[in-house]
Amino acid sequence: MKMKSILLTLVVLVSAMSAFANDGGKSGFAVVHVQNSDIFKVIYKAETAGKVKLNIISENGAVLVSETINASNGFIVPVNFAGLAYGDYTVEIVDAAGKRSEKVSYLPKKATKVVHVCAMQNSKVLVSVANPANDQVTVRFFDANNNLLFTSSRISAEDFAQVFNVASVKNFTMEIADSTGVIKTVKF
Repeated sequence: MKMKSILLTLVVLVSAMSAFANDGGKSGFAVVHVQNSDIFKVIYKAETAGKVKLNIISENGAVLVSETINASNGFIVPVNFAGLAYGDYTVEIVDAAGKRSEKVSYLPKKATKVVHVCAMQNSKVLVSVANPANDQVTVRFFDANNNLLFTSSRISAEDFAQVFNVASVKNFTMEIADSTGVIKTVKF
C-alpha cells in the first residue's frame, strides 16, 4: 500500500511538472495532498529565478503561513496542516508573473481497517477485522473459476473474528469488503 502511495505521488508530480513544461515557459504551481497524512506538497516551476511568496490562507481570509522562497527554477515544499482545523484553505503563490491560488480541503483521515486472514488446522480459515466502526463487513468466497460460492455479512461496532470451515473447497479466493469497497483479497 505504501508503494502504491509513492507511485501515485510520483505520477501526480510528473504530470504536474509536465503540465508546467507545456505552458509556454511561464511559471505555474500545483498542490498535491500526500495520501493518509496531514501533508500537502506545493509544487512550483518558473522560467527564471526569483523570490516567490507562499501563503496559506484560512476560510475566513486569515493568513496562517507566509514564507518567501528564493527559487532558481522551481521547488517542492511540504506544508503540514496538522494542528489546523479541518476545512477549506487557499494556497497562494505570488511571484513576478502575479498572484495565483488553489483551494484545498483538509479533511480528517479515514479510519483504516486492519484485516487478518489465517489458515488454521482442520480446513478452517480465521478472518479478523479491527476497527469496523459500525460498518458492514462482507466476506465472499469464490472458486477457481471466480464463481461465487458463499457470502457472509456482519455489521459490528467492535473488532471481530469469524472462523469459516472450508473443507469442501480446494482452490478458492476470499474477498473481504466494507461499505467503501474491497479491503483485502486472499487466494488459497
